[in-house]
Amino acid sequence: MLDQELKIYHQQKAALQSENPGGGFVVINGTEISGVWQSRTDAIKAGIEKYGNVSFLVKDINESPTRFNFSRNIAFA
Repeated sequence: MLDQELKIYHQQKAALQSENPGGGFVVINGTEISGVWQSRTDAIKAGIEKYGNVSFLVKDINESPTRFNFSRNIAFA
């Protein structure tokens, strides 16, 4: 699950870190990088708004390579 998104993340990690020196959370769906947000919650909300109720990757660009988050069936009040 999310193999394609993780591949894109690893390919683009250096560029994402360079473009966002303060860090942040990237949202990736398929091969599309939606953007980088300063908080995990904002990134998840943006991913849901853009992609709907599907799986997508939310990854801290400064985090260890083994930890990742994805959303599916998350409701925000």
